[in-house]
Amino acid sequence: MSSRPGPTGTGTCTGILEGLSEDLLLKIFGHLNVLDLRVAACVCQHWNSVIKPLDLGLLVVTVSGSNELALLSSSSSSSSNTTSNSASSSSAVIQRFAASPNHRKRKRFYHTRQAAGPTAYQWPTCLAVGPQKQLYLSQYKVQGVLEFRPCRKGYQYRRTLASGRNLASPEGLVVAYNSLYVVSVQNATISRLSLKTGALLERAGPAQGMNDFWTLWGMTISPCQRYLLIAGHVSDEGDYRQPTDTPTGAILCLDLDPTNGSFQRNPQHHGTIMGYYAIPAPPSLALNRPSDPQYCRHGILHVSTFAPNASGGRRIQKFSLPKQQINNHEEELIRHWGWLQEADHFHPWGIAFSNKTDQVFLTSTNHGSTSNVNGGQVLQLPTCGCHHLDLASNFMPPRAISCGNLTALVNGQHAVLNQPNYVLSID
Repeated sequence: MSSRPGPTGTGTCTGILEGLSEDLLLKIFGHLNVLDLRVAACVCQHWNSVIKPLDLGLLVVTVSGSNELALLSSSSSSSSNTTSNSASSSSAVIQRFAASPNHRKRKRFYHTRQAAGPTAYQWPTCLAVGPQKQLYLSQYKVQGVLEFRPCRKGYQYRRTLASGRNLASPEGLVVAYNSLYVVSVQNATISRLSLKTGALLERAGPAQGMNDFWTLWGMTISPCQRYLLIAGHVSDEGDYRQPTDTPTGAILCLDLDPTNGSFQRNPQHHGTIMGYYAIPAPPSLALNRPSDPQYCRHGILHVSTFAPNASGGRRIQKFSLPKQQINNHEEELIRHWGWLQEADHFHPWGIAFSNKTDQVFLTSTNHGSTSNVNGGQVLQLPTCGCHHLDLASNFMPPRAISCGNLTALVNGQHAVLNQPNYVLSID
């Protein structure tokens, strides 16, 4: 996958390349996928000027039903071709590849001695992108994190960065401060790993007073890079596809040292890690099995949760976390703004945002299906709607927020993706 910028003033187009009209080039480029377009943009200045206005965004989706990753074009008008190893009937799918280690490659940079248990599921879960566009994936069977590197066809397996029981049931990844932060559901912990070697740097559990066992389900970092935000709920050992009887969800926070990304420590308790804690929320806010917290570029936190009604479906809720003075010190509080109106009928699970536009991407799966192949959808909204919010207002009640026409990039009727889960946008 080429990430090089287009030619600058030093390149020249000669002969037939220079003579091709913009209309003709657009017709030719209309038959290329995003990866080919990124390469073509490097051919010459003329081609780069024609390709630059096009949508060259990519999405990576974890497909838990078939233990795969799918690389998609983020453009709803894409006419890109699928690769030879894809049986997809959707033109949005560029590549499909196994969400598992390539066992022919024996060299590993780091791993623990603790092997994965025989009963672990082949579940790919969360995604993160590194500084060199490398892709990190948490996977249940591995009990850890896999790394994939960009290649001409998309992505290919490079190494198992870290694995072991301390990372069992991984459900949250963040890349920051040259570190990889990993959630372990089974251990209710967050580990900070070296991005270079995968070695454990430190590990955090719940803060003092958090006596319940919390199921952690997705993680992101705040725009200021000072907090990890984790979606969680008190464990009930029930079916994750169904809401709990009583909403016990919360947005959890783990403070980071802004100088190096390490976990904040308590100097009054021998420098021990302070741990994650629940952010106070208004009593009217009920989060039921919240997951996949993600920020849009307007600084609003979006979380997938079961809706507070009898439908049993999921919706995307919107929050901001303003600081307020409580007992003479600053604390984060949750301000609830509403939810994505158009997504309500599709019961979305995963959510991602474009870094360059207001576009929103969602995954949707019909968990009520009795079929072995559960054809899910990847959906696109033109905007998150947050630019219409009056963040200074203290009197606006939560409401359904319109985000424009919803488009299916992958249509579930074709059973292209079997249970799509998390989604990541790569601009």
